[in-house]
Amino acid sequence: MAGVVMLGHRMDRRLMPPRDGSGFSLIEAMLALALLAGGCLAVIGMFVVGDRALARAAHVDGALALLQGVMEWKRALPYEQLDEDDRDSDGLPDGRSLDGTDERGAFHRAWHLRRDRPWPGFSIVSVEVTWSDERGMQRHVASAMLRADPRAGDG
Repeated sequence: MAGVVMLGHRMDRRLMPPRDGSGFSLIEAMLALALLAGGCLAVIGMFVVGDRALARAAHVDGALALLQGVMEWKRALPYEQLDEDDRDSDGLPDGRSLDGTDERGAFHRAWHLRRDRPWPGFSIVSVEVTWSDERGMQRHVASAMLRADPRAGDG
């Protein structure tokens, strides 16, 4: 062996490089790898949490769009036609009712009309959209608006 003098079965320490602590031991390398793996797992966990939050936000956004659709539809109707329902969304009224419901994908939408509330010549239109989240829990958003009969003051 070139450069190493063997005395018996032991190597001559004079020919080996000095141990000045400039390298890493195996334990230090394994500890660093374990810390890196733990950090990566935490980041992956945050991606899962973020994905669930985005799914919840998408459901809420869809529900609000359905809710707003009914509110805009009822806002566009003349006051005397507030109780007309267009459940099939073809632009033609299906009949007259103070309450209505429909299903839109995973969402259930319900609206209610309360005439002469809180005073004569006013009506309250309320809308609620419900759905089940990824855990099966029932969620909902709701809103209401007050409509005034423009003819009420003419009498």
